[in-house]
Amino acid sequence: MWLCRAAIGVASLLLLAAWAGSTEAAETHPADVIVTVTGESAHSFEEAKEEALRKAVEMGAGKEVFSDTRIADFALMHDTIVSRAAGYVRAFDILDRKEVQGVYTVRIRATVAVGQIRDDWGAIQIALKQEGRPNFLVVCTEEVMHYLTGQPLPGTGNIAESRLRDHFLEKGFDLIDDETLAKKVGREVTRAMLARDEERAVDAANRVNADYLVIVTAKGRARGPERVYGRDMWTVDADLRVKVPATDSALLVADKTAKQQRLSEDPTTAAGDALHLAVDEIWPRLLTGMLKNWGDRLINGREIVCVGRRIPNNVHDAIAGGLERVSSVRNVSTVDHNEVSSTDRVVTHLKPMRLGEEIVRASGGLVRTVGYSRGRLEYEMVPVPPPQLVQPPPPPPPPGPVTPPPQGPTDQGKSPPVEQGAVGSEGGGSKIPIVSFMSTLPPWALPVAISIVAVVAAFVIGILVARRKGRG
Repeated sequence: MWLCRAAIGVASLLLLAAWAGSTEAAETHPADVIVTVTGESAHSFEEAKEEALRKAVEMGAGKEVFSDTRIADFALMHDTIVSRAAGYVRAFDILDRKEVQGVYTVRIRATVAVGQIRDDWGAIQIALKQEGRPNFLVVCTEEVMHYLTGQPLPGTGNIAESRLRDHFLEKGFDLIDDETLAKKVGREVTRAMLARDEERAVDAANRVNADYLVIVTAKGRARGPERVYGRDMWTVDADLRVKVPATDSALLVADKTAKQQRLSEDPTTAAGDALHLAVDEIWPRLLTGMLKNWGDRLINGREIVCVGRRIPNNVHDAIAGGLERVSSVRNVSTVDHNEVSSTDRVVTHLKPMRLGEEIVRASGGLVRTVGYSRGRLEYEMVPVPPPQLVQPPPPPPPPGPVTPPPQGPTDQGKSPPVEQGAVGSEGGGSKIPIVSFMSTLPPWALPVAISIVAVVAAFVIGILVARRKGRG
């Protein structure tokens, strides 16, 4: 009897433990969804598995996250999430894999973290509103030669680039135009030249504020004409390679190749068909690599090393404090700060140009950005012009005797010059200043005038006194 009771007790404990474990798992990942999907590829089992993971994410988050297609930039946000499918699949089991006539197929059962997809969807939406879509600079070299003469075929030279640019524009991406490239880098620098010099091309992409550099190398060989089914046909073998480094770190985010062969009665048409097929073949894989890197930037941020030149302590502290208050900045850590330079590591999804604007704003306009290259942003204090020395006005000359101007023989008997607005006359006519008039008299004139006035006054007073006495 006691053995039965012990067995029942152990079984009960095991059931409770299993129930608790299942409850904990459900509470940890309540929004997980399990789906079964199949992926295909014409290249390898690995690509078929990646395609299956992307389908699992689309199916798992389709109803809850991807249902509202009316929001702005829905297609870009959807493609960005799907490109990071491996990060949203917690676990998967391969149920079947096979290869039939060059087509690789992988069937999986996957557990999709829908809650994490929902959170990242919101983060990408906010970052898009703040930063906009990524910018691309496309540079290309294209050569389609006749295999006998070695001469380029007419009408070729930018077939692959044009097709690739059409794909970018169809997705709504921003491409750097030739005018912007010429203004920032120089009109003597062409896209073909940059495609042959990768280091110079990355520098040019930085200067035009591109997030990614797309380097296209297209080669074709034309053979013909050959009689095929009674017609003269040309055959073109096209080789295409597209490399995409991120401009902030020179990290290669995509490197894809494709080969195609086409026949046509016109060699230029055959070259165009072959290169178009090659571009169309690699575009989905190219897009996935670029969007995966860009999505990681938006969600996790990227590290930018900010180096200041001779930044005072108070200005550096103001910049660090201002950046920490920016919602798009995840972390600010000071590596070194002294009288010569200061180095800070900033983790943010902001573009370098926008981060430079935030640094200038945080400093109150006391600094300016100098340049940005491969994850390094440099800034310095705004030079203050030296103070202008104001010369004091010269002192007034000491007062001295006023000498009348010399008068020539023709000026005798004439009235002195008349000045406008002087005191001494009525109306709006000409007036003579008293001081100027007296300064023109000879030295003996004033005593004589005073004497005459005194005599006249005494005479008038005497008459008035005599009259008063006569009346009395």
